[in-house]
Amino acid sequence: MKKIFYNTLTIILLVSIAVPCLSQNIRKVHGRGEYIVSSNDHTTFVQAKESCELEAKINAIKAAFGEKISSTNEITEIDDGRFISPTMRFEMSTSSMGDWIKKTRPTSFSVNLEGDKLIFSAEVWGEAREIIQAKPEFTWKVLAGGSNDSYENNRFNNNDRIFVSFRAPSNGYVAIYVWHCDDEVDCLMPYKSDHYKVDGGKKYVFFDEQSDPKLPAYQMETEHKLEVNQIILVYSPKSFNKCDDYSTDFRHPNSLTYTAFESWLGNCMRADNKMVVVKKWITIYNINGK
Repeated sequence: MKKIFYNTLTIILLVSIAVPCLSQNIRKVHGRGEYIVSSNDHTTFVQAKESCELEAKINAIKAAFGEKISSTNEITEIDDGRFISPTMRFEMSTSSMGDWIKKTRPTSFSVNLEGDKLIFSAEVWGEAREIIQAKPEFTWKVLAGGSNDSYENNRFNNNDRIFVSFRAPSNGYVAIYVWHCDDEVDCLMPYKSDHYKVDGGKKYVFFDEQSDPKLPAYQMETEHKLEVNQIILVYSPKSFNKCDDYSTDFRHPNSLTYTAFESWLGNCMRADNKMVVVKKWITIYNINGK
């Protein structure tokens, strides 16, 4: 009996030691942000609103966890034909030491006109996690109308096919969504499965039948003169299932509301400290649109 008790106690001690190491430091955060749009900017209302909200989130995270300041010194030589003189360039950048997870209250927005500028203001309340280790790294590109990297572009003509090139250093899982800047998000992949696994070091071109015939081909289309969408890629070395979406017809990908998508993504990030979310804006042009 003593031996059984000892082993059980040892397991309990090991678990109690390991749990704090694996748990995330998650805090309630609050912050404000501004985004200024001048008369010469070509920024849509949705882009300005999200940029303003993003600034508020960054400020909230910095207030909770601080920020990392990095600097670089670069010495170059300038030859004016008579003599060579060295010059030094100093650059400094900052980055927040946390990740936004989810909202706990709806964001409060306001817009004010000052001269020829629109000032967007946002106040956010939510949860954020501290970054305690380097995030997994990967490369990705959105390709418009062609399947090699030379087609990287954020501008699509109506009915152009979309491809996404991707490479990660280690095995993992990927999901790709497109937000139409309304209350609808489409799931481009995984397709007819719960998750999509990728191998480390291998380059993928998603939505290209030669790369993976199991993934469908997608065209970016709009009935308007122009439409702004956001491509959202989710990657993690850990397995995760896609969100609960619904099917409309065979011509369109599965969809869900933006509110449901945000809730799903926040829950995933709360459970997985290695999950990385990246976003890119694209614009679709239709010369015959409304």
